[in-house]
Amino acid sequence: KIDLFRSKGRIFRFEDELFADSNWVAVLIGQGIVPEGWDPMLDTIDLHEVRSHVAFVHRALHETASQLPSHSAFIERFCKAAPIEPVGVDA
Repeated sequence: KIDLFRSKGRIFRFEDELFADSNWVAVLIGQGIVPEGWDPMLDTIDLHEVRSHVAFVHRALHETASQLPSHSAFIERFCKAAPIEPVGVDA
């Protein structure tokens, strides 16, 4: 599995494996195993289609992210801690 990924960037999975391709890519690259080449099947894909798809994904991510609350607004709404009352202090 490691040699195949290192040589061609391909992931081979058995049918009953828990990890998906994206999990394997994250693990292998996280361990410093980077493909030295690519699968020749990639040369059959239309580059215009790839660019179009990447642009579509980029727009979708940007539009989604622009609708999300800021980090501080999220914390205020969903994670705000209750006030802490002093313990063992007489007023």
